[in-house]
Amino acid sequence: MLHLINFSGSPEQMRWVEEMHIEGVHLDMTHLREQKISHDLLARIRCSPYSPTKIYASNIGLVKDLENALDWQIDHCYGGLMMPPLSRHQILQINDSRIAKAIFSLHPHQHPNGNGDN
Repeated sequence: MLHLINFSGSPEQMRWVEEMHIEGVHLDMTHLREQKISHDLLARIRCSPYSPTKIYASNIGLVKDLENALDWQIDHCYGGLMMPPLSRHQILQINDSRIAKAIFSLHPHQHPNGNGDN
């Protein structure tokens, strides 16, 4: 599995994508925000709907980034805005989490799991 990290859209990188059948292209969302990578370039990567190349966007930090990723048909996103699920313990540690405390007090579980959840 070949992935091209830090994709900038250079002619050399595009040649690699086309000739080597790269399976994943990772681009920085800030490049798309600043229009350093064009939408036409993304369309070239997706030469057909059956293209094996998946497009990954990193540094998702704004809600608008998620909307743009959907519009630009980006396959996968990761970054600061994309957050893993929280355990009960983590939620209870959040300041002023009265709602979380109320939710978990209504349905306590009998057997805690390894994540600190009850």
